[in-house]
Amino acid sequence: MCTELAHIENLRELIIDPPVILVDERQKLFFYRGIPIMLRPISFSLMLLLAITTKEFVMREVIYNHLWPGETNYQGTNKPYERQISDHKRKLIAEIRKGMTGKAEIAAGEVETLISTRSKVGYMLNLAKENMLILRKGDFLMVAFMTLMELDRFLSDLLFDAPVVRFLW
Repeated sequence: MCTELAHIENLRELIIDPPVILVDERQKLFFYRGIPIMLRPISFSLMLLLAITTKEFVMREVIYNHLWPGETNYQGTNKPYERQISDHKRKLIAEIRKGMTGKAEIAAGEVETLISTRSKVGYMLNLAKENMLILRKGDFLMVAFMTLMELDRFLSDLLFDAPVVRFLW
């Protein structure tokens, strides 16, 4: 399934009832309501962080450190990144809205309410965990293992349910 994600136009080609959001960290793919949305790398990184911590406010400093790892070198109490984080949230919403244009009907304000803001604190993705699927980088091995286990079970069922063939020599 993972290799096919990059080439589909709608998740419904692979999943009957896709989640509202699907994020594939390894391939840097983002789907909203089954529609693939091209996100800039920094927008993808912000969405991934919010998706991992869905329904929890992520502090602005955590967001900043996630988007721009390394030491913060600023003097005094003025935080030069405050505006950058707000701008990236606004751009992320705009990218999702643009990606949905002409592909699916979206209610007025639907995309804007996807991310809640707590002034001077941080952001939260307004989506229940059951409406999301996050494929992490390390999940590929787990998916491959689960596929092999399912294949093993299928072959075992096939072999044990098959009529016994006896050869008389």
